[in-house]
Amino acid sequence: MAARPVLLLLLLCFLPLFFAPTSSDLQAIKEVCSYTTHEALCVAALLSDPNSAAADYRKLAQIALDLSFLNASDNTLFTQRLLDATKDYSDRVTVRVCLDFYEKEIVPHMKEAEEYIYAHDYDKTINEMAICIVAANNCGDNLGRGGMGRSALAGRTATQVSLCEITQVLLTLLRY
Repeated sequence: MAARPVLLLLLLCFLPLFFAPTSSDLQAIKEVCSYTTHEALCVAALLSDPNSAAADYRKLAQIALDLSFLNASDNTLFTQRLLDATKDYSDRVTVRVCLDFYEKEIVPHMKEAEEYIYAHDYDKTINEMAICIVAANNCGDNLGRGGMGRSALAGRTATQVSLCEITQVLLTLLRY
Protein backbone atom coordinates (compact mmCIF):
# COMPACT_ATOMS: atom_id res chain seq x y z
CA MET A 1 0.00 0.00 0.00
CA ALA A 2 2.84 2.42 0.77
CA ALA A 3 4.71 1.54 -2.45
CA ARG A 4 2.46 3.69 -4.65
CA PRO A 5 3.20 7.05 -3.01
CA VAL A 6 6.90 6.20 -2.90
CA LEU A 7 6.81 5.33 -6.61
CA LEU A 8 5.01 8.60 -7.39
CA LEU A 9 7.56 10.55 -5.37
CA LEU A 10 10.45 8.80 -7.12
CA LEU A 11 8.90 9.55 -10.49
CA LEU A 12 8.46 13.20 -9.57
CA CYS A 13 12.10 13.37 -8.48
CA PHE A 14 13.88 11.35 -11.17
CA LEU A 15 11.79 11.59 -14.32
CA PRO A 16 13.15 15.07 -15.05
CA LEU A 17 16.61 13.55 -15.38
CA PHE A 18 15.45 11.54 -18.40
CA PHE A 19 13.62 14.42 -20.05
CA ALA A 20 15.84 17.28 -19.04
CA PRO A 21 14.50 20.61 -20.24
CA THR A 22 16.84 23.29 -21.45
CA SER A 23 17.91 25.99 -19.05
CA SER A 24 15.43 28.42 -20.63
CA ASP A 25 12.60 25.89 -20.19
CA LEU A 26 13.60 25.38 -16.57
CA GLN A 27 13.77 29.13 -16.07
CA ALA A 28 10.24 29.54 -17.45
CA ILE A 29 8.92 26.84 -15.12
CA LYS A 30 10.73 28.38 -12.14
CA GLU A 31 9.32 31.78 -13.04
CA VAL A 32 5.75 30.47 -13.24
CA CYS A 33 6.16 28.50 -10.02
CA SER A 34 7.57 31.53 -8.20
CA TYR A 35 4.02 32.90 -8.13
CA THR A 36 2.85 29.95 -6.03
CA THR A 37 3.30 29.35 -2.31
CA HIS A 38 4.54 25.83 -3.09
CA GLU A 39 7.39 26.67 -5.45
CA ALA A 40 9.49 23.51 -4.95
CA LEU A 41 6.49 21.19 -5.35
CA CYS A 42 5.35 23.16 -8.38
CA VAL A 43 8.75 22.86 -10.11
CA ALA A 44 9.08 19.14 -9.28
CA ALA A 45 5.53 18.39 -10.40
CA LEU A 46 5.80 20.27 -13.70
CA LEU A 47 9.23 18.82 -14.45
CA SER A 48 7.83 15.32 -13.88
CA ASP A 49 5.93 15.71 -17.14
CA PRO A 50 8.13 15.65 -20.24
CA ASN A 51 5.59 17.87 -22.01
CA SER A 52 6.48 20.75 -19.69
CA ALA A 53 9.62 21.51 -21.69
CA ALA A 54 8.86 24.54 -23.85
CA ALA A 55 5.20 24.55 -22.69
CA ASP A 56 3.31 27.82 -22.56
CA TYR A 57 1.32 28.95 -19.50
CA ARG A 58 -1.84 27.24 -20.74
CA LYS A 59 -0.07 23.91 -21.19
CA LEU A 60 1.63 24.22 -17.79
CA ALA A 61 -1.75 24.88 -16.18
CA GLN A 62 -3.13 21.81 -17.98
CA ILE A 63 -0.22 19.70 -16.75
CA ALA A 64 -0.77 20.95 -13.18
CA LEU A 65 -4.48 20.15 -13.43
CA ASP A 66 -3.75 16.67 -14.82
CA LEU A 67 -1.32 15.96 -11.98
CA SER A 68 -3.81 17.25 -9.43
CA PHE A 69 -6.52 15.02 -10.91
CA LEU A 70 -4.22 11.98 -10.90
CA ASN A 71 -3.35 12.69 -7.27
CA ALA A 72 -7.03 13.00 -6.34
CA SER A 73 -7.84 9.72 -8.08
CA ASP A 74 -4.96 7.97 -6.33
CA ASN A 75 -6.02 9.48 -2.98
CA THR A 76 -9.55 8.17 -3.53
CA LEU A 77 -8.23 4.62 -3.97
CA PHE A 78 -5.89 5.03 -0.99
CA THR A 79 -8.74 6.30 1.19
CA GLN A 80 -10.97 3.38 0.17
CA ARG A 81 -8.21 0.92 1.08
CA LEU A 82 -7.63 2.74 4.38
CA LEU A 83 -11.34 2.58 5.16
CA ASP A 84 -11.37 -1.16 4.40
CA ALA A 85 -8.43 -1.71 6.75
CA THR A 86 -9.65 0.53 9.59
CA LYS A 87 -11.35 -1.30 12.45
CA ASP A 88 -12.00 1.45 15.00
CA TYR A 89 -15.51 2.88 14.53
CA SER A 90 -14.51 6.50 15.19
CA ASP A 91 -11.58 6.27 12.76
CA ARG A 92 -13.83 4.62 10.15
CA VAL A 93 -16.26 7.54 10.37
CA THR A 94 -13.39 10.00 9.97
CA VAL A 95 -11.98 8.17 6.94
CA ARG A 96 -15.46 7.71 5.44
CA VAL A 97 -16.04 11.47 5.57
CA CYS A 98 -12.79 12.03 3.66
CA LEU A 99 -13.71 9.37 1.12
CA ASP A 100 -17.00 11.17 0.56
CA PHE A 101 -15.13 14.43 -0.02
CA TYR A 102 -12.91 12.75 -2.60
CA GLU A 103 -15.68 10.79 -4.34
CA LYS A 104 -18.45 13.37 -4.24
CA GLU A 105 -16.58 16.67 -4.37
CA ILE A 106 -12.95 16.61 -5.38
CA VAL A 107 -12.89 14.09 -8.24
CA PRO A 108 -16.16 15.23 -9.87
CA HIS A 109 -15.11 18.88 -9.71
CA MET A 110 -11.69 18.00 -11.13
CA LYS A 111 -13.50 16.40 -14.08
CA GLU A 112 -15.49 19.61 -14.53
CA ALA A 113 -12.27 21.63 -14.35
CA GLU A 114 -10.76 19.44 -17.08
CA GLU A 115 -13.71 20.19 -19.35
CA TYR A 116 -13.52 23.92 -18.67
CA ILE A 117 -9.78 24.20 -19.23
CA TYR A 118 -10.11 22.50 -22.62
CA ALA A 119 -12.83 25.02 -23.47
CA HIS A 120 -10.45 27.82 -22.37
CA ASP A 121 -12.94 28.91 -19.71
CA TYR A 122 -10.36 29.71 -17.06
CA ASP A 123 -12.71 31.47 -14.66
CA LYS A 124 -14.90 28.37 -14.35
CA THR A 125 -11.81 26.18 -14.09
CA ILE A 126 -10.53 28.35 -11.23
CA ASN A 127 -13.92 28.09 -9.51
CA GLU A 128 -13.88 24.30 -9.78
CA MET A 129 -10.38 24.22 -8.30
CA ALA A 130 -11.58 26.42 -5.42
CA ILE A 131 -14.30 23.85 -4.66
CA CYS A 132 -11.64 21.12 -4.67
CA ILE A 133 -9.46 23.11 -2.28
CA VAL A 134 -12.35 23.64 0.14
CA ALA A 135 -13.29 19.94 0.02
CA ALA A 136 -9.70 18.79 0.55
CA ASN A 137 -9.28 21.26 3.43
CA ASN A 138 -12.51 19.94 4.96
CA CYS A 139 -11.15 16.42 4.72
CA GLY A 140 -7.92 17.56 6.40
CA ASP A 141 -9.83 19.41 9.14
CA ASN A 142 -11.94 16.31 9.73
CA LEU A 143 -8.81 14.17 10.06
CA GLY A 144 -7.42 16.60 12.62
CA ARG A 145 -10.60 16.53 14.69
CA GLY A 146 -10.74 12.76 14.45
CA GLY A 147 -7.22 12.32 15.79
CA MET A 148 -5.81 11.26 12.42
CA GLY A 149 -4.11 14.56 11.64
CA ARG A 150 -0.70 12.93 11.33
CA SER A 151 -1.86 10.00 9.21
CA ALA A 152 -0.69 9.21 5.70
CA LEU A 153 -4.08 10.37 4.45
CA ALA A 154 -3.57 13.76 6.09
CA GLY A 155 -0.25 14.17 4.27
CA ARG A 156 -1.79 13.12 0.97
CA THR A 157 -4.66 15.54 1.49
CA ALA A 158 -2.24 18.39 2.24
CA THR A 159 -0.44 17.60 -1.02
CA GLN A 160 -3.80 17.61 -2.80
CA VAL A 161 -4.52 21.09 -1.48
CA SER A 162 -1.08 22.26 -2.61
CA LEU A 163 -1.49 20.83 -6.13
CA CYS A 164 -4.92 22.44 -6.44
CA GLU A 165 -3.53 25.78 -5.27
CA ILE A 166 -0.66 25.53 -7.77
CA THR A 167 -3.15 24.82 -10.55
CA GLN A 168 -5.29 27.73 -9.48
CA VAL A 169 -2.34 30.14 -9.53
CA LEU A 170 -1.25 28.97 -13.00
CA LEU A 171 -4.81 29.40 -14.25
CA THR A 172 -4.93 32.89 -12.78
CA LEU A 173 -1.81 33.80 -14.75
CA LEU A 174 -3.70 32.90 -17.94
CA ARG A 175 -6.26 35.59 -17.22
CA TYR A 176 -3.66 38.37 -17.46
